Amino acid sequence: MKSMKLNLITKLMLLMLTPMVALSEEAVDFNTDFIDSDGKENVDFSKFSHANYVPPGDYSLAIEVNRAKVSMEQPITFFNPNYDDKISLACVTPEIYALLGLKKEWDSQVKWLDDGKCLDIRSVPDMTIQGDLAKNVVEFNIPQAYMEYSDPDWDPPSRWDDGIMGAFIDYNATGRVVNKQTGDKGTKSGLTATGTMGANIGAWRLRADWQTQNGELNKGSKSWSWNQLYAYRAIRSMSARLTLGEQYLTSNLFDSIRFIGATLETNEAML
Repeated sequence: MKSMKLNLITKLMLLMLTPMVALSEEAVDFNTDFIDSDGKENVDFSKFSHANYVPPGDYSLAIEVNRAKVSMEQPITFFNPNYDDKISLACVTPEIYALLGLKKEWDSQVKWLDDGKCLDIRSVPDMTIQGDLAKNVVEFNIPQAYMEYSDPDWDPPSRWDDGIMGAFIDYNATGRVVNKQTGDKGTKSGLTATGTMGANIGAWRLRADWQTQNGELNKGSKSWSWNQLYAYRAIRSMSARLTLGEQYLTSNLFDSIRFIGATLETNEAML
């Protein structure tokens, strides 16, 4: 008898909680009586009744695709669509679309709005976009079947970045000082250095390997020589690297051979 009463009470509690669960999924209505402001009647609070609503405007947000960050902050605009002014949508520009990593076949299937300025997200079924101003990020959720292959250690060609222009010099120097106490007494010194000079211009990487030495320990000679001069760049459409200049031909069957020319090396795992 006691068990039957407990079951009845449990069922009644579940019936009471069911409407509460259903109501929690609906839009939130604000009681404006709690807002102490003379101009509250001019504010449309219905726009904030949906979770993660982003007010229309221009933002600078990071891009995440399926919980993986693919880009640092990018300029992005949120706007109210003409069919529903109570929601906001992100304007996915061609530059942001290129970062998503969709398969090439989607390039001809997607549709664009506003003369090609914004992606019509309805043309990519089941893709969702959510702005999170607290995290300063825009989250894209895309079915994996639409995506190019990627993993934590490899990016698809659509995400390769040429970087910024710049120049650098890298070196490794070794100095020696010898103080002889017998025979040819005296102190002798020597310096040997090797390194690479380089510049990045657009997609091209210019490199020059060098070495130098001087001092009494190097037979009193002073020398500077260029060991290798070359340039290379990525070829995205082929997942390959094109190299021009002085190179070494490597092989598992033959000794390394130095030559001047061009090579095109396909490597799907390259960055």
